[in-house]
Amino acid sequence: TPADALAGAVKILVNSDDKSSLPAVLKALAQLDKTKGAGKQQTAAKGHFFKAAKLENHHLALEKMAAEMLGSPAGRYAAMAVVTLASRKGGSPESREMSLKAIEKGWSDPKQKIAFINAARDLRNPVINDRIRIAFSDPDQAVAKAAKDAAGRLKIQAPGADKTPKIATLKPEEALKKVTAHKGEVALGQAIFARATCNACHTVSQGEKQKGPYLGNIAETYRRNELAEAILVPNKTIAQGFATNVFSLKNGKSFVGFVTDEAGASVSIRDISSAEHTFRKSAIKERSTLPTSLMPPGLLSGFTVHEAASLLDYLESLVKK
Repeated sequence: TPADALAGAVKILVNSDDKSSLPAVLKALAQLDKTKGAGKQQTAAKGHFFKAAKLENHHLALEKMAAEMLGSPAGRYAAMAVVTLASRKGGSPESREMSLKAIEKGWSDPKQKIAFINAARDLRNPVINDRIRIAFSDPDQAVAKAAKDAAGRLKIQAPGADKTPKIATLKPEEALKKVTAHKGEVALGQAIFARATCNACHTVSQGEKQKGPYLGNIAETYRRNELAEAILVPNKTIAQGFATNVFSLKNGKSFVGFVTDEAGASVSIRDISSAEHTFRKSAIKERSTLPTSLMPPGLLSGFTVHEAASLLDYLESLVKK
């Protein structure tokens, strides 16, 4: 069908090193949006586009297209690509930094600001949440409206709405007590799961490709206070599956991370940057386990008690679905 052909073209072209293929990719994505009954192909094409490893090789071209094609369907996808690259973990630090700078530069133009706000909203990507929160009171009414419209989907609280203290201002024991006792919001907790990059190492759905320890049913094993402790003080009790393994290979390379799969003849691990590495067991020279968790301490230091409690509420809600 024409929709299958468009999705197939996106899959092939997005993996090209030739940036001249980008306009065709964006045009195909825009065409799929207008094609009736093409929901499945549209979802597949978007997945190919936003997850393509080579997308970051074209960040300069995408930044330029996002700025020059404002208001067009292709420009919308270019802006979404820039937002995606600005939040991509485990990729090129250069493309991530340049994409963030492109957003910062575009923020001085109301039309570009709206384009990036809408891109983040459509992607449910929290990378510019702080900017969007400030834009609630933007002097340009169209910008303020776009920011407030995006707030619901991104679960952004209005400035000053959350009066609870930040975790970093509390002693560990006090933070644990407050977070455990406080009632948050499940929807906000889902957004915090992404903002705190929990999704870099964890999944909550069996339908997703499994990464690190699965959290979809974690609340069946851990009580609320235990969950809070595992998140706020990860080195106190290292959760099963999160032991930090060190692998020294016969070729001189070393890897540190938690094991995601060691069935068969190979071992797969995920490191602190969420990058995955796979090597054959026969290539291992030495393997050891560190006494500390790979999960970094202070992950929620910049979040409030209400936000941390909302994360717990979200994790607890998963077992009720």
